Amino acid sequence: MALSLQVLSTIRRLTLGASVLFAVAITAKVSLETAHKDLLADNSFDFDYVEKTPPKPKPKAAEAADGVLGAIFDFFGPLLSYVFWAFAVALVAWILYHIIKEAILIKRQKTVKAVDEEAPAPVPAYQPSAQSANILLADVDAL
Repeated sequence: MALSLQVLSTIRRLTLGASVLFAVAITAKVSLETAHKDLLADNSFDFDYVEKTPPKPKPKAAEAADGVLGAIFDFFGPLLSYVFWAFAVALVAWILYHIIKEAILIKRQKTVKAVDEEAPAPVPAYQPSAQSANILLADVDAL
């Protein structure tokens, strides 16, 4: 059974359900026209494409608000771009400041530890003689 190019292109356009119906038609030895009529009679497929309706026009108040807001943003638009980049630069500078500050503090702590690790000067052990201790205690008791 030789199929023409038009029939092949029609088969390609059919959805999965239509392909199944075509396969059923071939296996059941039903003609393609009968399968096509059955497919068109099936309400689960929609072959009528409806054009979209154009959107409703905006109310005049909305158009006026768009005009005012548009004028404001046209005026401040370039300025807002500079404000955004100024905040971005300030944020990066703030982050770098804190990173550098912490690095300096860590370096200072290492140098302080290095100074602390040096051996402390020995404290001389002073022990007075027994005679001078008795004199000192007698003076304290006299007070």
